[in-house]
Amino acid sequence: MALSIDWNTLVITVPQSDLTFISGTLYELDTEAFRQELHSIMAAEVGMPFVDSFRHNTEVTVAGVTYARTIEIINGFQIEFEDGQYAVRLVGSNNNLFDEGVLVRNQVSVIPTNSAGLIRTEIPAQLTQSHMEVAYDGTTLRLGVWLDRLGVTVLSPVSCQVDWYNPDGTLLFTVSDSSPDARGHFEINQVQALVNNTAYYADVSVTDAEGTISVRRGVPTVGS
Repeated sequence: MALSIDWNTLVITVPQSDLTFISGTLYELDTEAFRQELHSIMAAEVGMPFVDSFRHNTEVTVAGVTYARTIEIINGFQIEFEDGQYAVRLVGSNNNLFDEGVLVRNQVSVIPTNSAGLIRTEIPAQLTQSHMEVAYDGTTLRLGVWLDRLGVTVLSPVSCQVDWYNPDGTLLFTVSDSSPDARGHFEINQVQALVNNTAYYADVSVTDAEGTISVRRGVPTVGS
């Protein structure tokens, strides 16, 4: 089963088989591959009479840093994932595939990864990297977040955000801070019930004067 479009309703259906299985009930959609497949359909004879279904801006490299592409569904087209009890993480672009009015809601949980100034993950880690340390006492998560550039800690970051996910890809909580200490570290305490020996993961974003760096961090085990 491949991507399909109902030309009467302008609903673009994404089959589960088009997604990349990650683990449990979590899947990923490569939004650039999605865009290319959608472009092929729109360029074919059946799609040519219709208005554009998306707007695309490709990756842009500025001062040696490659910023992510953007994909925007337009002109009344909508996205619907094949119904089921699973989660889909959108990767590869900043996009509006999860927006109200664009996404047709059903049982599927859709996880956006948009970020202002999102930097492509292929950028070498030694250039700029966000970091997070985690400690948990059974009640409170203690998060230490900071930013390195060329191996040196940035002393004046502006803000940070941590999006913490369950193993199945559902968002558990989001926490942010805009008050770094003198070392350039954000120290965050989050009261949260977690399951011991569970593989959580988090999106760690740190913003400074040059933009936002977003990195996915695995948290292999919490507790004993």
